[in-house]
Amino acid sequence: MTARVPTSRTSERGVVLLTTLLLVAVLAALIVAVMDDIRLAIKRTGNIRAHDQALWYARGAENLGRETIERGWKIHPSVSTLNDAWAMEGVRFPIDNGVIAGRIRDGGNCFNLNSVVQRDGRGRFIARLEGTAQLQALLAALDVNQSDAEALAAVLVDWIDSDSAASPGGAEDSEYMGRTPPYRTAGALLVDVTELRAMRGFSEKLYSALRPFVCALPTETPSLVNVNTLMAEQAVLLVMLSGSGLSISAATRVIAARPLTGFGTIDEFWALDDMAPFKPAAERPGVADVKTRYYILETEVTYDTAELTTAALVELNDAGKTQLHTRRIGAFE
Repeated sequence: MTARVPTSRTSERGVVLLTTLLLVAVLAALIVAVMDDIRLAIKRTGNIRAHDQALWYARGAENLGRETIERGWKIHPSVSTLNDAWAMEGVRFPIDNGVIAGRIRDGGNCFNLNSVVQRDGRGRFIARLEGTAQLQALLAALDVNQSDAEALAAVLVDWIDSDSAASPGGAEDSEYMGRTPPYRTAGALLVDVTELRAMRGFSEKLYSALRPFVCALPTETPSLVNVNTLMAEQAVLLVMLSGSGLSISAATRVIAARPLTGFGTIDEFWALDDMAPFKPAAERPGVADVKTRYYILETEVTYDTAELTTAALVELNDAGKTQLHTRRIGAFE
């Protein structure tokens, strides 16, 4: 006679087995989740380490660039040309698990948007006529009609100046407070060219056309265009300096005719037949020079899993030392 296992005991064994399998499944899922978290944490830590190392490589490249600029000043303190060591293109430095690419370009060959104002006796920003006229000439060279150019210059002045009264054709807080979302004018020097996008009249199309030829230097002093480092694609800046009296083709011809070693003095530049009619009077502030004061240092670092781009704006003072004004992750737009 065969013994029979009680039904209750069989059920208990089934429950125990099912519970065990369930626990194993839960523990397996937990282990997988924990391992995924560990792998993700390890990868994140590696990425952070690679990014930090890339940042230090970029900082080192920036310092090397500043040293190159300072060495160039010691050789030629009164003249900057495209033959200088800092102007070399495509400099690349191989490193373990990556490469550093560096470039230095003239940061002053532009119209300084902040030069449309100047400080009065109380330190307040007021309109600078020479600056607004220069901006209007630049806009005219980009095929903006005169009335629109005057209004745009007034809008820029109102964005920076210290008062709340709108200039003729300009725009103060009342213009922008009605927008969604509302905002106010800066009442201070522009920090970045992209601020133009917030101003009335500066459409995306106009901004794109204007952007290659303007900058926002950390001063209201006009930027002196270095005629020795001006590129052919920047010929419109010569048109601007001439008050729109020079044609684009003539400006391009002037740049192409530049001596290989550059102009030794600014008078040599103004002596050119095309430029002589536009030489500023002795009492007028300078608009051009043969040396560079502001430089933009751009660095691209590829290291391990990190890819990093940085940019810095530095100023070369009269003592031949560079001063950092702006540093950012990413290129200047």
